[in-house]
Amino acid sequence: MKRRWLSLALALVFCLTLLPGMTLTAEAADSYNLWIAGTQVTSENANNITGTGITGSVRYDTQTNTLTLNNATITAANTNNSNGYSTAIYSGIDSLILEIIGTNTVGNGTGVLSSNACAIYSSGSLTITGSGSLTANAGNTSQVSAGIRCNNVLTVESGTVRGLGGISGKENGSDDKHSYGIYVGYQLFVNGGLVEGIGADLPVSDSPRDRSYGVYIAGSFGSGAFVNDGTLKGTGGTGTSSHGIYTERDISIQGGAVEAASTDAITSVGLYAQLNLNISGGTVTAKALFSEASYSKYAVNGTLALSNVSAIGSKTKTDGTETESYVSTNCTQYPYFKSEFTGIPYDLWVAGTQVTSKNASDLSVIDGVSVSDGGYVKYYSGNNTLTIKNATISNSTAGETGAGIQYTGTGTFTLEAAGTNTVSVTAAQTLSSSGIAVGTPGIWSFPLPQANLRVHVLDDATLDLNGGTAAGTAYPSSYGIVNAYDGEIVVTGAGTVNAAGGAATYSYGVNCSGDFSKTGDCTLNATGADSSLYSYGMYVSGNVTIAGGKLSAVGGTSAESGAESYGIMGDTSSSDTITIASGVEVLAKGNTVALHKAPTLNSGVTAGGSPNYDGSGAVVY
Repeated sequence: MKRRWLSLALALVFCLTLLPGMTLTAEAADSYNLWIAGTQVTSENANNITGTGITGSVRYDTQTNTLTLNNATITAANTNNSNGYSTAIYSGIDSLILEIIGTNTVGNGTGVLSSNACAIYSSGSLTITGSGSLTANAGNTSQVSAGIRCNNVLTVESGTVRGLGGISGKENGSDDKHSYGIYVGYQLFVNGGLVEGIGADLPVSDSPRDRSYGVYIAGSFGSGAFVNDGTLKGTGGTGTSSHGIYTERDISIQGGAVEAASTDAITSVGLYAQLNLNISGGTVTAKALFSEASYSKYAVNGTLALSNVSAIGSKTKTDGTETESYVSTNCTQYPYFKSEFTGIPYDLWVAGTQVTSKNASDLSVIDGVSVSDGGYVKYYSGNNTLTIKNATISNSTAGETGAGIQYTGTGTFTLEAAGTNTVSVTAAQTLSSSGIAVGTPGIWSFPLPQANLRVHVLDDATLDLNGGTAAGTAYPSSYGIVNAYDGEIVVTGAGTVNAAGGAATYSYGVNCSGDFSKTGDCTLNATGADSSLYSYGMYVSGNVTIAGGKLSAVGGTSAESGAESYGIMGDTSSSDTITIASGVEVLAKGNTVALHKAPTLNSGVTAGGSPNYDGSGAVVY
């Protein structure tokens, strides 16, 4: 019975297929507004796009809107698009991703095309990524020529991308010629890779609008170009106007490298921004080649704003020689311009040189700093710590104030030392000289940037902090360690710190405007110079706590009449205390006063030597 019913069903299906006007067809393929060498991409061919003028691998992922070129060569032109452009690749897709693998070449072939010519045309946003290279050659045309034309936002994340403009003849019925290596209609973002646009050399004519652009960003309603990383290059060819990189809006360069060059023309500008040219990072080189016939010939144009960069220019050369400091108000005088990132500045100076994000990882390269036996000098901005090992740091610049290490910020600054280290000032100062200084001793600029100093010496490390000579008329002072603006000083670890003031009217081993404490098993030797009128082992405005290790505070001696010498000195009328914990050794010595007030002794601490803490001589605990 089952077989009979099955036979009847099959017979019915067969009969239905024979009815007039009835056919069985496959489901139609989806078509996409994407053309490769005249072949439209569909759901059927997307995984392997082939056709005349296509070699290598070309495929399109419909889920991610990604067109992948893998060692592809595309030479045939497609004119089946609403804009009338002859293009090897045409995209009407919004937010297309172009992935490049291996070596890829896209172009319109040889000969002169009768319409606008672009090797790659995208009406929507285009993002280029991948590890390969892409060369887009527009070919020659009687109208507008562009290697790559994106009418929206063009973003390059990686890879090597080159756009070559061809020789053009007419635009919109006129005799004007326009050649673009890369044309962007809204915004350009360079986040990595190499992006290069080269405009063609145009035939000499009488037209005032024969223009060659390496990279052109229209962006009437956008914000122009942004270079965050990677390299952007633009070279304009000959013509009435030549521009390496041109934008109708702003150019913002925050990293990477920018190279812009224009060629001999009546108007020749390397890097042109109609509005603002903002440079806060990276390296920028711009030059304008010119002849005597040129009337506009300058490397950069725009309202120039420089941040954390240095800039030079040359008024006579375009090869980077005969340079001088660049003056933006006279920009038309400079056919050569170069700026370099100097780094984000930190509130720290080492050997008289400011620490920046550029030099922080290896400060041994700056003048006055040297290391040995695997040593280093590094600054970590995250935890505000300068680490040194087997380092010699010397500030040899004479001036009003100088320090081997100086911190002028807020919060807690840490100096961590390993191995054997010396920090000093070798040039004479007129106001203050410090081995290490927090703040600027002798300079009062309100509000004062209060900060704390932590000196940490690792096991068996030695750290010598030596103030130099200060000789002026306004209370010249020299410090081994000083915190000038009401901040604390903490010395800790298991090594040895030798803090010595140099020759000055006032000489301090340690000068602390706030509380001072010494913890751990380290040894601190604080000495004032012998030749000073007022010499202090330590001067502390706040509380003094000796909680571990050894402390020696010795004021120097001087034969000068009226000279004073103190071991540990402070404000005798304040309620601040000196506390000495059990298990520590303390020596305070001064010809005038050993200690400015009686200390609080923890259980087990006894006085040795002279118990006359407020008289001349030494007090030992």
